[in-house]
Amino acid sequence: MVFLTEDPTRTVAWMKRARRALPTEIPLGISRDGIEGPGAYGLNRKVELTVLVGNKGRVAANFALVQPSTQVDGPRILKAIVAQIGGKVPTLASLGVAPRRSRNGLPPDISAKVRQLIQKAAKPADVEKVAGELEAEFARRPAVAKKVGQIGRRIIESGRLKTYGTPAAQARLKKWADKYAPAKKTTSKKPSPRIGRATGTRQ
Repeated sequence: MVFLTEDPTRTVAWMKRARRALPTEIPLGISRDGIEGPGAYGLNRKVELTVLVGNKGRVAANFALVQPSTQVDGPRILKAIVAQIGGKVPTLASLGVAPRRSRNGLPPDISAKVRQLIQKAAKPADVEKVAGELEAEFARRPAVAKKVGQIGRRIIESGRLKTYGTPAAQARLKKWADKYAPAKKTTSKKPSPRIGRATGTRQ
């Protein structure tokens, strides 16, 4: 566990006072790079969780997660760990992690990919890779494509598209919304002709 601080001396004093409340089974340290930490590792206040995989005193893999997700990030982290220690990559199910029910009505595998797509820290290459995987699923599962399109349409109509991921991810969501759930055309009704009351003149 690495602490970020503007005042290392003060933090060391705090760690001594709080030593009984701190975990004893993992190493504790203080970053020398100030409150933002070393930029390459994503140890800053904008990143909710940073996972470093080390081997022989060197960082072998780095995961800076703005919106951590067990279903999305867990397999990638496990793969990086196994790459260093050898063996077979365990599944989340084998580790006792139950599939999370999706609140958006999507199958768990598709929901996980969509969450991965809209991560704020996703690189353009990562967005393209995940988008390609999703479009391959759309070709096999039309109902899934329609559902993702409907979700994208709701996001667009709510005016919140720019809050979902990077511009590349937003472009994909708009593309799928236009393709699988196009906006309904509003037809303006022509006003009905008014029928005036007939008037007569008495002779």
